[in-house]
Amino acid sequence: MFVPLFGTTTNPAFSGSTLVIPCHSAGMSPFIGLDLYILNEGMQKVGYYKSETIAPGVSNDGLSLTAEEGVLTLPAEIFVSPQSVSNRLTFMVLRSGILGGQMRKFGDELSAFIKSNGFSNVIVLTSTMSPVSRERNTNRLIPEIFGYVSNSIFQDNPKYYEAYGIRKFGYWLKENLAQEGLTHQKKKNHLELDELMGAGLAKGLIKAFNKKAVNASLFVIFTPGGIDFVGGYAYYQFLKNNLFEAPSGGAGEVSQLARQLGTLKLAEKTGEEIHEKIFIKGELKAPAYWKQIVNYF
Repeated sequence: MFVPLFGTTTNPAFSGSTLVIPCHSAGMSPFIGLDLYILNEGMQKVGYYKSETIAPGVSNDGLSLTAEEGVLTLPAEIFVSPQSVSNRLTFMVLRSGILGGQMRKFGDELSAFIKSNGFSNVIVLTSTMSPVSRERNTNRLIPEIFGYVSNSIFQDNPKYYEAYGIRKFGYWLKENLAQEGLTHQKKKNHLELDELMGAGLAKGLIKAFNKKAVNASLFVIFTPGGIDFVGGYAYYQFLKNNLFEAPSGGAGEVSQLARQLGTLKLAEKTGEEIHEKIFIKGELKAPAYWKQIVNYF
């Protein structure tokens, strides 16, 4: 359930906004992307998500721009974008984890929270590693973003991936069958999710949302590991798109902006340029401890 900040009593208007949930995953890209968005796009902290299924834990100065401010960060914080923007987002920043054996209960509670508050869409961000170095073998490369949608979205729009110009996560399973000369269907539904490695809550959340018929989109990038600031920056730019923009043309057509979902057209062409923008030129606000991480390595 939602708990407002101490000293406030009014619940924010979640209805119509898109809920974004980052996963603790390899490279930490989802959290890096959300932290950049919070600090640079006017997101406001409005309260917390409370559940007995969430593991307790606090951290220090997670979003502080200078070291040793002494600002505590709690396990599940809620941020909202300004009402004036058209691309209204709500962030559930779950910096802790889910207690053992509680994932199903957490999924049921979260689905009820989503439905009761009228969120228009749900986005889950994660990253994954590949034992065969699929797609991206260094953090210096700007990642492609892959998608995987819940049953309810796919049933309403079977051409989702083609329409929005994004490749489906797990596309290689179908290609492998074709190469082997096989035409039969996969042995079970959502086999693609078994390809996730080090992706945190992603698989469990999509299963929970399918169970409760929640419209949810999972977005995935590949990372070789380490702290993936380049992947995080890609997610920051990704969230600045109007991700669920209505088609601008005829049936099956979407705006040029939406066609960029999978392969972002960034001004920066390399990871080195992104590193320079954040850590050398300081063109974006970033938590102070990030620079400590970069200096350490």
